[in-house]
Amino acid sequence: MPTTWIVLSVLAALWCGAAAAGVFGYVRFRRMGPTFRAKVRFPDEQRWDGGHGWPRRRGRAVWVHDVLLVRQGLTLPRTAALAPRAADSPVRTSTRQELTRLGAHPAVFALLLDDGRAVEVASRERDLQVLAGPFVTAAIAAVPPRSKRIR
Repeated sequence: MPTTWIVLSVLAALWCGAAAAGVFGYVRFRRMGPTFRAKVRFPDEQRWDGGHGWPRRRGRAVWVHDVLLVRQGLTLPRTAALAPRAADSPVRTSTRQELTRLGAHPAVFALLLDDGRAVEVASRERDLQVLAGPFVTAAIAAVPPRSKRIR
């Protein structure tokens, strides 16, 4: 009986330590710059489940100079560095049916990476300026025009 409690206590301490380290890493990532919630997919590559759709979970992303860092996971964090060569097309808006958990009108940005692969990054519409990063001209087409005020 005491052995069971010792084993459970050690496992609980390890889990709490991993969770604390994950939260600490998450906070440090958020302080790197203006981060945004993001989903990333490679449209030319087939997913492990056979689909080409967007992942279910979202992560956080930040532009560091010309590199997009995408971090997913809390207790087992994974960070991917995406080095884009050019914007593939202007930022487009999507629907809630295509992209879940990113608001009513998510923004989708297609990029060409240095290794030749295509990648799409999606975020909330209000994070459009941060999503575009160094490719500001690609976001101009997605900005809704302001209504003219009548004085």
